[in-house]
Amino acid sequence: MSPVHAFTTLGSGRSDQQEALSGALYALTPAMEEFIYDKELHVLASQASVPFSEQIQAE
Repeated sequence: MSPVHAFTTLGSGRSDQQEALSGALYALTPAMEEFIYDKELHVLASQASVPFSEQIQAE
């Protein structure tokens, strides 16, 4: 362990299990977002294109 790492973890009060859990959640976040926001991230393909100016007015 480097001196910097030892210093930063010295007073953090975190256990190895907490660090492992937070790391796992951090790694899984992109997959969770893909599942949670699937309807917002993907739309059905349309046969007709709509001009950008009309898309802006639709909001």
